[in-house]
Amino acid sequence: SRLMGSRRTTHGTSILCRKWAAAATKNSPSSRAGGDGDEGELLRRVGAWSRCRVGEHSNGDAYFVGRRGGETLLAVVDGLGHGGGAREAAEAALGALENWNGEPLDEVILAAHDALRATRGAVLGAVVVSPSEERFYYAGVGNIEVRVFGAPEPARPIPANGTLGVRLSQVRVWPHRWSEGTTFVLASDGVSAKWEIESYPGILARSPQLLAGLLIRDYGRDSDDATALVAR
Repeated sequence: SRLMGSRRTTHGTSILCRKWAAAATKNSPSSRAGGDGDEGELLRRVGAWSRCRVGEHSNGDAYFVGRRGGETLLAVVDGLGHGGGAREAAEAALGALENWNGEPLDEVILAAHDALRATRGAVLGAVVVSPSEERFYYAGVGNIEVRVFGAPEPARPIPANGTLGVRLSQVRVWPHRWSEGTTFVLASDGVSAKWEIESYPGILARSPQLLAGLLIRDYGRDSDDATALVAR
């Protein structure tokens, strides 16, 4: 059952099943993946769940995972409102993210801002992981929540105010130390922020897909599109 607004005090059994379909990752309307790298490794390191508002047929949320030159770009987008207009905005943001070739995050955000000008706008949270530098970089505009677990130092990403395509005052990129095993959770505001990782003992040692599914199951709001992207 969904435990909105309260901490989980009991733990049952959760079963993760995967179903593969040809080119499913690249063709899903709520997701895009691109770049170089082994797809099997990507499945082990990344999990995501995105669904539209109950009663809707168009999902105004989306997520992106891309790899270029050993770096990985993770992003969650939330088109304003819901329905077809929000879906159109999310698609425009995904199109901008697909053009990423290793550029700094501030350039990525500005490109998305330009791509969204003809839409109702969207909010976006993004992380670039650079293992060679042992760092990750965060930039965000609007209320996409980003939490970081297992990093060498505490990291509490803070987004800028604004709406991409509508109003953007400044973009700040926040650098943080990174090490193998660091886990990132990016979620739209369709997922309640009242969850705590301690409510799921041992979950960080499990598949990222399992945590993404649990967050949507337990904290997804039926009144909004909801997306959770987990990467390790």
